[in-house]
This record gives sequence, C-alpha cells and structure tokens, in this order.
Amino acid sequence: PFWNAHGIEFARDELHGLQADHGRAEWAATFPPAAHPVLTFKSAPARFPMLPHHRPLQHFVRHTAAWEAQVTAFVERRFGGRGVPFVGVHIRHGSDWVRACEHAVDAHNGQYMASPQCVDPRHKERVTAELCQPSDHTYVAELRQVLLKAGARHVFVATDEPAKARLLRDTLGHEGFTVVTADGDDVQLDIAVLARATVFLGNCVSSFTAVVARTRAYGPGLPPRFAELLAAGKDVEEGRVWRRDEYEPADVASDVASDVASARMPTLFWASARHMDSFLLGGGGTAGAKDEL
Repeated sequence: PFWNAHGIEFARDELHGLQADHGRAEWAATFPPAAHPVLTFKSAPARFPMLPHHRPLQHFVRHTAAWEAQVTAFVERRFGGRGVPFVGVHIRHGSDWVRACEHAVDAHNGQYMASPQCVDPRHKERVTAELCQPSDHTYVAELRQVLLKAGARHVFVATDEPAKARLLRDTLGHEGFTVVTADGDDVQLDIAVLARATVFLGNCVSSFTAVVARTRAYGPGLPPRFAELLAAGKDVEEGRVWRRDEYEPADVASDVASDVASARMPTLFWASARHMDSFLLGGGGTAGAKDEL
C-alpha cells in the first residue's frame, strides 16, 4: 500500500540472505549496482531493535539539498528566524500504540521494541507502562521543565494523536509558549525538523523516536573524528562496516559517543528519570545523550 500510494512499481522480487553486517563486497556481488541501481526491502536487513554497533550507519542516510532547503524554510518560518531555539517532541499515542503498550511491562528481559535506546539493564532499568505510554501530566510537566532549561519558547510536535498536540497548545500556550505541528501528515518533515531541535524529547519504546535519535547522534554535521574513527576502525572502503564478529561496540562506539555527546544537542525520553535528571541538573543533557548512545 505504501508504494502504491506513491505510484511506484517494482521490476521483480528476489530472495536474499544478506544482513547489515555483510560487507559492501558481498552486497555488490549479490546485487551488482549496474544492474540493481535501487533496492528496497520489506523490512530492514538487520535485527530489531537495532544493535548498538549498527546505529552509526545512520550517518550514511542523507536528505537531498533541495529537501534540506525546504526544512530550513519551514523552521525559519514557524519559529521566527534562523537559530531560534526550539524543543522538538514526539508523542506516540495512537490507538494501536495504546494496545501495544499493554504488553510492555511483561516484555522479556525488561526490553520492548526500541527500548534498548534508553533502558539500560546496567542501571537495573525495565520498560514501564509510563515509559511506553506517558500520562498527560508527564507530557506537560516534563516539556515545561525542558523548555525552561533550554531557554526555548517554541515547541514542534510530531504525533499520531492530534489531541495530544492540542493538550500542549491549550496548557503551555497560556504560559507564553508556541506549539506547532507540520502541515498535514508528513513523516519525513517531522523527522527532519525534530533532528534540528535544540532539545528532542521522544518515546523510548518507539522506533520513530529511534530514527530521530540516531539522526541527531550520527547525522550530517558530526565532529570530524567520527569519520576518522569509522574509516580507521571499521575499514569502510573494504566493506567491513561494523561487523560484530570483528569488532565489539566498545572498540569505537564509546569514542564516537563521547564526541557526539559533547558536540550534539541532547536527546531525552519521556518518563526516563536518568536522562531527564542529567539534563535538568546541569549537564545540559550530555550525560544522558552519552548513555543513550
């Protein structure tokens, strides 16, 4: 249905056994670029939730210059100019999500869907009902705290439940904050705007939030050391990008995370006290962002 809606048809289907850990040479041998200039998949050729050592691959997912210009124009128009601070939030609260969250607390090993991005067993953490489906009080109270800490007056909301955007507009709007959403249902615009937010506040269990978090951590504009580490430690040109049998995440990911955390804007998660406290208590989100990576 997704591809039909965009008028896209495919030449054929092929079965394959490749995964993200297979190198460039193996992919090219199976699908020579000259004969297969475009590939699409029913699902990602990797595990879900995403393994930590796959997250830096987000660095290679880019928007076109024309699209970035549109995003820039949207941000400047909605927030009153270039460089104006704003907080981006993702609220996943549709009816399908409400049903899914009913199973969160019983999840194996305390993890559920994309929760490994912020639920760390080293801290004796588990997914909770509030982490999966925060209350209205949590949405309003935590966002208010983040806005005040960040010195921002604007909020961009991406949500599958319009009532939650109205909730924030009705409550925080009376306190002098501006709450806006995208024009229409444009997921790509939501992701691109959230990636540029001064602070991003998302749902720990949601894979949508995970895409935004990875884009903020590993997208364009990273410190130069990222490219150096990726090339030197992962031998990108030979197609051996982050093979788990050759490298453990600690080899390079910890160095990358340190650089990213000190240079990028913070990513926080609703109802995650550890991440929220690290931001509110002075670290500007650095410690929370580093732990998340």
